Amino acid sequence: MANAGLTSNSASQVLAGLSAAQIGQLGSAGLTALASAAVGTLSTAQVAGLTTSELANISTSTLTGLLNAADQGKLSAAQVTALGTAGVNALSSLASGQISGLTSTQVANLTTALLSTLTSSEASKLTTSQLAGLVANAGLTSNSASQVLAGLSAAQIGQLGSAGLTALASAAVGTLSTAQVSGLTTGELSTLSSTALNGLLSSGDVAKLSAAQIGAMSTDGLVALGSIMGGALTTAQISGLTTAQLHSLTTAQINSTATSLLSTSDLQKLSATQVQALTTDVVQALGTALL
Repeated sequence: MANAGLTSNSASQVLAGLSAAQIGQLGSAGLTALASAAVGTLSTAQVAGLTTSELANISTSTLTGLLNAADQGKLSAAQVTALGTAGVNALSSLASGQISGLTSTQVANLTTALLSTLTSSEASKLTTSQLAGLVANAGLTSNSASQVLAGLSAAQIGQLGSAGLTALASAAVGTLSTAQVSGLTTGELSTLSSTALNGLLSSGDVAKLSAAQIGAMSTDGLVALGSIMGGALTTAQISGLTTAQLHSLTTAQINSTATSLLSTSDLQKLSATQVQALTTDVVQALGTALL
């Protein structure tokens, strides 16, 4: 490939005749020389011959010169991983089988255009590290975030952490499914902000939270539930309220119609221990409602 007399015609003839093994022997310099001179792209068999070392060291212009959109879809997950961040972003799109090979860094730096091609089905296959990269991606749009959120399993919801859930909640349009709500961990719920909770949960979703999940929430989180629900805790959920949570509630939080957590009938379901945890001001404000 060092012949200075290599013309477009001769380079194209050479490129068309090379086997997969020969493609893998050219190296990045050889591929670059052919790509700059030849007219034509690689066959399916030739694409399979590209080594990870070659792909890691060719420029994006060489990559797109050798591979058209259809050829790019033939790259294996391992080959796509070898491309690095710039190489991946030079691709026209990502096939389902290729996404599994992406590193968290590559996912975190995917272009908005590539993110927009990510389907709910593909999102359901993302690993924990890939999800971490995804929610850190500054190019995550409302549409792509919504597609991702809709495809996540309960297990993936539990792997995102409060920071990941907050990032998705701020970008996505849509709330969690019943299965996804069950995946929220007590650790996530204990640190999620009221804004994030309002973004992730609808009034119907809140009723799906378990007593353990309710008991893990911060006071701000509980107030957010009141805002979403308007005071509709189930008997099981009321039993999950901890004495620490009840003690930290103010009369304003309990009495406000916008953030009311407990109706009069709900208050009567509190145990003696839970009632004793309420502050004196709250008890006096509620008066006969506790009887």
